[in-house]
Amino acid sequence: MKKWFLTLTAAGLFTMPALAADAQMLKHTAIVINGEMQAERSVGHIFEENNIAMLPVRQMAAQCGITAESGSAALPLVQAAAEQAGLEMRWNGNTKTAYFMDKDRILYESGSLRAGVLLPEGCAKDSFYIWESQNDVTSMLHFYDPSGEMLVFSLARFDLQYWENEVRENFAVPYTEIYRDNNTVWLCVNASDVQYDPANAEQKAEFEALLAYKEEICAGFYTFA
Repeated sequence: MKKWFLTLTAAGLFTMPALAADAQMLKHTAIVINGEMQAERSVGHIFEENNIAMLPVRQMAAQCGITAESGSAALPLVQAAAEQAGLEMRWNGNTKTAYFMDKDRILYESGSLRAGVLLPEGCAKDSFYIWESQNDVTSMLHFYDPSGEMLVFSLARFDLQYWENEVRENFAVPYTEIYRDNNTVWLCVNASDVQYDPANAEQKAEFEALLAYKEEICAGFYTFA
């Protein structure tokens, strides 16, 4: 794993605000670096106050090889520190997960869906044409071959209660659940029919080569606030 060196010294940067009586204590946080889950940690000084998450910089930075002075900072400062070290940082407050990744490891990120996927090893950024769609019940990321003619697979987001109560029992297309929190569920959905000409060996090989990345892309899926 790459190592980064970063020192944060601005006056007052790490001052821990007084913990308000109604602040929500966060007993655990998970740290994911380039798609690899680090050990979930119990950290007593992580808390939320006025909808701002406060994180211990030294402990989080150490998880991704960054040297930082001790103290705590709000998320924007942690994110700025990560970016100075050449990393992107994303925070999911629902699951209390901090994601750090090399910028060139991001295959695609949707600002509207607040989700992204990492680039698998050996996969080029232009290997897929990725298209977003939304309707009344779901939002989707569709992964096509570069020409946009063959749908390889899709990632679909549903409201969790709607999925459980209205959709799941009658969902006929093969799928794998890849993410769930208290509000949403994300599925990896297979193409519903054959997307290539079976008589075209070259086209079939291209489709199968792209399909081979599906599992790694799903493993590198992340959501953020």
